[in-house]
Amino acid sequence: MKKVFILIFVLLVFPALAKAGVVINEIAWMGNPESANNEWLELYNNGSEAVSLDDWTLSAQDGTPSINLAGNIPANGFFLLERTDDSTLADIAADLIYTGALSNSGEILSLKDQNGSEIDKVDASSGWIAGDNATKQTMQRTANGWITAISTPKASNETESSQSQETDQESQQSQTQASASSPSSSVSVQTQTIPQIKAYAGEDKNVITGAEVKFSGLALGLKGETIDNAAFLWTFGDGDFKEGRVVSHIYQFPGNYIAVLDISSGQYSASDRTLVKVNKAELLISEIKPEEAGWVEIKNKSKEELDISGLKIKQQSQSFSFPQSTFIKADSIIVVPESVSKIKLAKDGEVGLFYANSFPIDKFSYQGILKEGESFNRAGNAAGNYVAKETPGAENTPTPPISTSTSDVGIKTGKASIGKTLGVDEKTPSVKEAEAGIDISQSQKQEAQIEQQPAAVLKTEDKKTSNWLFWFLISLGIGTMGAIGFIIYRRKSKDEFKVE
Repeated sequence: MKKVFILIFVLLVFPALAKAGVVINEIAWMGNPESANNEWLELYNNGSEAVSLDDWTLSAQDGTPSINLAGNIPANGFFLLERTDDSTLADIAADLIYTGALSNSGEILSLKDQNGSEIDKVDASSGWIAGDNATKQTMQRTANGWITAISTPKASNETESSQSQETDQESQQSQTQASASSPSSSVSVQTQTIPQIKAYAGEDKNVITGAEVKFSGLALGLKGETIDNAAFLWTFGDGDFKEGRVVSHIYQFPGNYIAVLDISSGQYSASDRTLVKVNKAELLISEIKPEEAGWVEIKNKSKEELDISGLKIKQQSQSFSFPQSTFIKADSIIVVPESVSKIKLAKDGEVGLFYANSFPIDKFSYQGILKEGESFNRAGNAAGNYVAKETPGAENTPTPPISTSTSDVGIKTGKASIGKTLGVDEKTPSVKEAEAGIDISQSQKQEAQIEQQPAAVLKTEDKKTSNWLFWFLISLGIGTMGAIGFIIYRRKSKDEFKVE
């Protein structure tokens, strides 16, 4: 009977213990240095077996966020949840994406299994226990409770090792003091670990040439506190440097640069580095819809996701700047409507895309008449444009063949013109092809010319025939008039010499 009771106890208790090994381990309720919206949460399984999180929930008492979990968390492993998308943490893949913001004033978070049993709970109803909104240090769980420290997504919390290090240092110091104070002890020298402050240079960056890149650093003390009076020195990897906690720099050429932050405070110093990938600014204005409810379409032609924070759209005195943490994916399109930019595009004019320092990236001039449902489409990489069916957020319609001369091209009207020669010119397609927007090859152009030539030759022959007939009739008229005059003259002469 006793054995049966023990068996039942083991079966009931051990699963609960296994589940209880999953805890809420780290909370980035303040976001990260890039954006306050970049919130994330981390679970940790301190058990010896993997745990299925299917049908588990992680939710706040006020209902936001409310997350339905799925997937497995390995033994002694982590489970990362990122808000909105997987770009919250660079180069670290999320295990699950969720929606809903954490309140900066605190939350009550509850982790429940598939049966609705509460496995773990964080009560921050009176305010977050740890974490710093200014420094963007996260709230991390340790054996001694929650502590503020530099974020450690999908990694052991830094505070655990640092606390252990500080304990070892204190122990070594005590041993040294005890050895020095004891007259009977032999002289001995013990190596002590020198306490260190920490520098934080921020996340890796992916930017474009000519753009103003913002660098924001942190200096952290021996216990992870922020050092306000530290000296900051940045070197950007291209030969330039600046002083200050928050600085900006412009990279003129593409490449991979290592930006290094050196900090110093009193007798202490530290350094950190961040990778800056600088890409060519392959951005262009690809489509324009002017006037009421207008918009501007921008295309990223590069193979890299680009940070376009601070870039400007301008038309005359009207201007719009993209806010911080604005990105455009590789080979993708974004559309900025009038309701956001507050730029009322003129019927005719020019729209420009500029860096934050007003240096131009691209300009798009447009002029012409639009029908309902039409827009000005970019003619490849050229400055010209053509009128076509509007396609905001999608690839433009095929570009009709156009020449470099505005006299032969429908840049203003959106339709290719046949000019004076009606298709005889080798640069100009036939009328039907021009209006249909069909791009023809050189051989096809030659065939079109050959087809047009007989009509031209016939027109020339008709002109020659008309000229011959004209002069024939003139000559005939002159001859007739001369004959009549000669007859009249002869009759008059006979009358004068007639004998009575």
